Amino acid sequence: MVNPENKINVFDVAQFFVNKDKTINKTKIQKLLYYAQGYYLARYNKVLFQDAIEAWPYGPIISSVYAETLKQEFQKQYYFDFSSQMTNSPFTEEQKAILEQVFDDFGNLSDKQLSKKTYNEFPWKTTYDPHKLYSKCIIKPSILSRFFKIKKD
Repeated sequence: MVNPENKINVFDVAQFFVNKDKTINKTKIQKLLYYAQGYYLARYNKVLFQDAIEAWPYGPIISSVYAETLKQEFQKQYYFDFSSQMTNSPFTEEQKAILEQVFDDFGNLSDKQLSKKTYNEFPWKTTYDPHKLYSKCIIKPSILSRFFKIKKD
């Protein structure tokens, strides 16, 4: 889904992280997308991308990206390529700055470290419910925004 305000989608953002690290795995992509959305919401009070972030047992997940990474793993691609789903709209300076900051802050952490970190954070802990379908456990943008604003202060 394209954000009408800034013309990019979640696959544009995912490809940004793949371009930074060709060896990135599906779990790490998910966690970096979560942090990118949180940072952007905290700074600009608007979403970076429209796709919902769901609270799964494995942490925050964007289901459309998850489905695409599973498909590409099944096809045994060497690295993830989201170009067929991208808008190819250029990032604004503010978007690019947030994405660079997220990669600088978290790109050196492993997928396991990032997962553990998200399990201990308020947005996932308060949204995840093991008795509900994953698609019913949406981490609201307002919760992400509040959490990341407090974290930055």
